[in-house]
Amino acid sequence: LQSLEGSENMSLKAHQQSRKADRLLAAGKYEEAISCHKKACSYPNLRKGKATRTMVI
Repeated sequence: LQSLEGSENMSLKAHQQSRKADRLLAAGKYEEAISCHKKACSYPNLRKGKATRTMVI
């Protein structure tokens, strides 16, 4: 596998944190899920050249 760089890497990390948060939420670990969602939202959304942050909570 090739190493991801820049926005692709940040997007992957955000996605991983969001999925982890979903699993924690399903397990009833609400505080941990919130923490993961906050981490996911800390990565900029760089789609179509727009650097914005999205809060989903």
